[in-house]
Amino acid sequence: NESGIQCRQEVTKTFKEPASMMVVVDFLLCYRVPIMLKLYCLTISGYIYLGSSQGDDITTTHNGTFLAPKWLRINFLQYVALVDAAVWALIEIVLILYVA
Repeated sequence: NESGIQCRQEVTKTFKEPASMMVVVDFLLCYRVPIMLKLYCLTISGYIYLGSSQGDDITTTHNGTFLAPKWLRINFLQYVALVDAAVWALIEIVLILYVA
């Protein structure tokens, strides 16, 4: 540990923990990949639901197959791609500002 490297007699903290809102930012930055993987799983389940024919006729039927999407599934994919790009860009900007 750093206490031994710094030749300290007692073990002490050698880092400063974040305070207030920065705790949330630090948590999101540390766990950004698992959080995004969970959101991808939620997105896939929403995509499957749009073609399941289990909801309203307007929203869950006639949206094509899994590999050949139509109507709402195509719109869903486009919106998800835009949101995904925006979220990753925002995360990277926050990471750069947090580290700098």
